Amino acid sequence: MKIVVNSLADGFQKLDFEESAGQLQVEDSVMFPNPIVSHLEIDKTETHIYIKAALQTEAHFTCDRCLKEFDQSLTGKYRLYFEILGTGGRSHLIDEDRQTQDDSIRIYYSHEKEIDLSRDVLDTLLLMVPMKTVCSPDCKGICPGCGRDLNVEKCTCSQKTNDSRWEGLLDLLHEMEEK
Repeated sequence: MKIVVNSLADGFQKLDFEESAGQLQVEDSVMFPNPIVSHLEIDKTETHIYIKAALQTEAHFTCDRCLKEFDQSLTGKYRLYFEILGTGGRSHLIDEDRQTQDDSIRIYYSHEKEIDLSRDVLDTLLLMVPMKTVCSPDCKGICPGCGRDLNVEKCTCSQKTNDSRWEGLLDLLHEMEEK
């Protein structure tokens, strides 16, 4: 996703982009079959460009508990600040190694034609993915014994197996309960 800076007038403006996972070079296009919508609010002056972005997409997941496939809406936000410098200009925002203290602060040189936000969109998109994907908060999952989906039917397993590695702790628990 590229913004052609020369086409932007000074002041506040809004831009909307809609891109596919392939255009953003997302490796898992199965997870992101739907378009990724970016809404940008841009404030441009002679010395800076401030970008406030909001992303939205519908992602496709497999539930970690019951293995059912489902779609979930994802939203995310990020902000970037670009200081505009002429050729050979020096910034007060970067140190002698040309590094900033904050990843959201960047330098834009006036001779460049565009700002590429693809990496920022991709990073935000991947941060929007939950660590554990669950079809619903009350999903019961599948029985480890018989493999039945506990959301649909009850388990008929009659044997409850105990892990022998926990027996010492269970004995301790029983002793504490007796006291």
